[in-house]
Amino acid sequence: MLKIIEVKPRRNHTITIYLSNGSVVTLDMTIKLHTARYAGLADENLFMKAVTDGQFVRWKPTIEMSIRDILDVAGSVVNQYTDGTDEPWA
Repeated sequence: MLKIIEVKPRRNHTITIYLSNGSVVTLDMTIKLHTARYAGLADENLFMKAVTDGQFVRWKPTIEMSIRDILDVAGSVVNQYTDGTDEPWA
């Protein structure tokens, strides 16, 4: 079973997540701060308090992200940039 080994939040609302299979995922959470689910993470002090229990990234009892959520966010960013819109390198 895939587990979250470590999380490293950064001041620019990105978070690097290390997985048990050796994969490393860095998410730019600014794209999610406008959603009801993640709006509280706009507070950078809260964002920097990310922890993991192996299954979730948690910021406080009410804000959490599962491995599936992590992969969904990563996939939505990939899809956003591979369909020719909002290219981050342009």
